Amino acid sequence: MADPIVAPQTPAPVVLTVDAGDDVVTQAGWNVREQVLYPYINGSVGQLMRYQGQDAVRANAGAAAANPAVKMLMGVSHGTSGTYVGYGPDPLYAVGNYNPAEVAGKVVHWTACETAAQLGPDMIANGAAAFLGYTADILFPPELAFMLFDCDAEIDIALLGGATAGEAYQRSVSRYNDFIAECDNQGKGYLAQWLAANRDLLVNLGDAGAQIR
Repeated sequence: MADPIVAPQTPAPVVLTVDAGDDVVTQAGWNVREQVLYPYINGSVGQLMRYQGQDAVRANAGAAAANPAVKMLMGVSHGTSGTYVGYGPDPLYAVGNYNPAEVAGKVVHWTACETAAQLGPDMIANGAAAFLGYTADILFPPELAFMLFDCDAEIDIALLGGATAGEAYQRSVSRYNDFIAECDNQGKGYLAQWLAANRDLLVNLGDAGAQIR
């Protein structure tokens, strides 16, 4: 299990999660986050606002994200270089097709393929404080799903504990490295290679010192 959230923040930041969860891949990510992340977001460390499954659509996400009280956007879904996809697939965020107020001053973490290639830089250009995501396709065998999404959730756990975006990125990389070493020690080098490939796609854009306060 990922490291616990240990540093309460006052006032607790509002965190918006938008999880598509409409196929086996995205549902796997959502399920892991329900185990290692969401139960620990309580009133002392954060206020969790959820739009998941069929509720993960543009109308809901856009209106919620524009609330100045929301300090972070996160979620697991599909993506392309310029789009974070919702249910259906409803395009939740696409380059040039969202209100900058939805990201201005916020930390964004999309667990989705390719979104750090174009959408991430676009969000930074529109005022996002930091963007954490993957530059290409996230690929893995089913047996690796828990490890991969656990490593990724470490970003959110770190941020909610008061870490900066740069520190959260490093925490995730370290967790990837721990699982890579574990797989190697168990003689499962093929799994270690999958984890390393995904780890190397993870980037942190924008202000490394950004926090969700």
